[in-house]
Amino acid sequence: MVDCVLYFEGDPNTSYRLLRAAKNRFGATNEIGVFEMMGRGLAEVENPSQTGADLVVGCVAALREHKPPLIVIDMGTATTMIVVDKNSAMIGGCIMPGV
Repeated sequence: MVDCVLYFEGDPNTSYRLLRAAKNRFGATNEIGVFEMMGRGLAEVENPSQTGADLVVGCVAALREHKPPLIVIDMGTATTMIVVDKNSAMIGGCIMPGV
């Protein structure tokens, strides 16, 4: 019986990959690893919470619909503009007061 399966997930249009674990017994793992595909392979994103999950999700969604390079604008309680380069990497942006 297999107790734990590790798998990568991600979109080929983004540079981010998630490492997840699925377990059959003894409860959930509740762990996730976030990695970024770089020129020399995978690099761990040391503190993904500093990036902001909403920013990453917005970029992933935009890359599913459009080819990079992109500027992703999210207008909510804050207005964010994120620049995604031709390699699908988030390279910068800004956060402004919302509308």
